[in-house]
Amino acid sequence: MNFKRSMLLMIVLVMVFALVGCGDTYVASSAVADGAEGYFVNYPEDKNLINEKAFVEKLQAGEELFILDIRATKDYEESHPRGAVHVPWKEVGVNLDKLPADQTIYILCYSGQTAGQTVSLLNVAGFDAKSVRFGMVRGVSKQDGFEDIMESGSNDFPSVKSLNIDADVEEAIVAYFQGLKDGEGMYGSNIISAEAAQAFLNDDSVVFLSIRKTEDFEKAHIPGASHMSFGKGMQENFGDLPKDKTIIVYCYSGQTSGQTVAILRLLGYDAISLHSGMGVGLTGDRGWANEGYATESK
Repeated sequence: MNFKRSMLLMIVLVMVFALVGCGDTYVASSAVADGAEGYFVNYPEDKNLINEKAFVEKLQAGEELFILDIRATKDYEESHPRGAVHVPWKEVGVNLDKLPADQTIYILCYSGQTAGQTVSLLNVAGFDAKSVRFGMVRGVSKQDGFEDIMESGSNDFPSVKSLNIDADVEEAIVAYFQGLKDGEGMYGSNIISAEAAQAFLNDDSVVFLSIRKTEDFEKAHIPGASHMSFGKGMQENFGDLPKDKTIIVYCYSGQTSGQTVAILRLLGYDAISLHSGMGVGLTGDRGWANEGYATESK
């Protein structure tokens, strides 16, 4: 009898450890996994981005756009594109009911990088969302006549047709943004600076993933980085990525790596985005190469 009880106890313990043995490892529900992987299955040619010049021109032409400004409240109230409504970036998850199911949502942040994460999450939920490329600082504010489309103060959210979001998907998105609020440190926005990232070059617990074009990767990339071309169908290669390591994802400027990081995190990967990516002209002195860190070629 004691033997039988001991065996039963062992079986129960094995089952418990099988369920929790991975500690904090996140396992996406089927709805969340399908939505996250589906993001790149039907990925649009515009990359869920609107060119900063085209965005300003739309407003200059008098078009009424649903603009969600996710910058800090102080900066939003001081100056924002005409008609924009506001939710601080880390509170987007608990404000999904304020967003329209039947309009394109244009997301505006400072540089386009946190907007990139937001765009992925909103599209997985079922919204039609696009990021304003390079955000307010290096995008909108660099356009001729942009002052004409700006206003101060704040705008109330209009009445909208709400979206019926899958319960598991909504829970995952709310948890994503709550995680941002809980992680106020170096990676509080799932973004790491080039200075901080270079310290992990020889760390076996970290991998660097370039999502730039193959030819650009071969010309120059972060030493030891692996490569996966960004865009439609890239989810087919996600299975090659480790779930037991931190993945530092980088693109050219941080726009598309933001989208990629959000999708990978929904799927249970510990992914963070390299601030300003490899670096381009519009990122100024930010970005891996722009800051003078070492690269190698293939």
